[in-house]
Amino acid sequence: MRLQFASSQRQLRSFQLNHGTPQSKPSVEGDFQASSPRLASVFKAHYRPRFSGQTPNDRLKTVRDFATQYQPRVINGYTIHNAFFNPLTTLPDASAIDAIRSDLEQRGSFDVKTDPETGLVQTSDTVNQDMLRQWFTDSCMVGFLQRQVDPSHWRKSMITNAAALNSTAALQSFQNTAQDPNWYRQGGNMNGVFHIYLPQSVRLDKEGIPIADTIELDQSWFNQKRLESQALMLLNLVDTIRAGVLPEQQKPWGFSPEELDSKAGQYVTSAVANLIQYLMAVNTDPGQKKFNFETPSTGSWEEMPFKEGMTWDTAATILAAEHLYQLLYTDPQNPKLNEISLAIHHQAPQLSQKNLSAFIKAGRAFIDHRITHPLSKNQDPIQTPL
Repeated sequence: MRLQFASSQRQLRSFQLNHGTPQSKPSVEGDFQASSPRLASVFKAHYRPRFSGQTPNDRLKTVRDFATQYQPRVINGYTIHNAFFNPLTTLPDASAIDAIRSDLEQRGSFDVKTDPETGLVQTSDTVNQDMLRQWFTDSCMVGFLQRQVDPSHWRKSMITNAAALNSTAALQSFQNTAQDPNWYRQGGNMNGVFHIYLPQSVRLDKEGIPIADTIELDQSWFNQKRLESQALMLLNLVDTIRAGVLPEQQKPWGFSPEELDSKAGQYVTSAVANLIQYLMAVNTDPGQKKFNFETPSTGSWEEMPFKEGMTWDTAATILAAEHLYQLLYTDPQNPKLNEISLAIHHQAPQLSQKNLSAFIKAGRAFIDHRITHPLSKNQDPIQTPL
């Protein structure tokens, strides 16, 4: 759920949009109930008693307090931000964990809300219009659950995201970066491939495949340097190919031969080829003509890119590159895999076993420098230099 206490400004703006000026006597609890029953229960327990006799302006201040002044608890020395968490009194055994899982399943904790046409998961239960976007990262992270409980819609989701990466906006950013990595490395915050789009803009053709150029971006967005998003999408597209075409790794959530032979398959191979070239380009210093992972990126913190990059973004990139390397060069070959490999190489002619291997090696060295080496000296690992 993306509606969090830290999102105070968005919550306040949603409140104002839904309830108007202070003279309109807003129904605050109703707003939270509509957006999240669980938040409503916290609000009811801790804040509704303060509403009695308050003016509309006082009520607005109460909402602001709820969104900005929430205090975490400290339990057993750990700071806990989850208002519903209570510590276990004893360590559970396997049967107890199974019982907990069954209970959570019955309560709907693992339910996945999916659009039946696009396969896209709903990652927010808020009525806030700001959150009605689709994040690549959300599709991938929720996808670890979706691929297990709803494999056919997982495949649709990957095809829809691949279609988004074949839109004119994405292709132009891919091209700009390939021509000059400094377009990304030294350019403004919007110089990059997008990582969110508007799912309600997706239209399907008569075969039920998304039409790439109908997919619209959020024109109010302000930062396109979240490299983990493109890396995670590359990783999941590659894994879904492998789960479909490798007999020893076949899973229900892997792309079917029919999907890979259709327009959807063209979207997928094009997205894979463009993503790996993009991630290699943004991590290349064109002046020194060598890989340099100190490139602006934001990680999951979307407000601003960090000039010297985020180690997690590099790790996600290298993991995706390693899986692609396996697909192209080490997986047991078969006719369908050969066909896919040829399609990817055709769209990424500069991609070779040698330079992909060098990219992975350089990325691993960068991660070791920031994570492994400090830990070996009992020092803090480095996400980004501060």
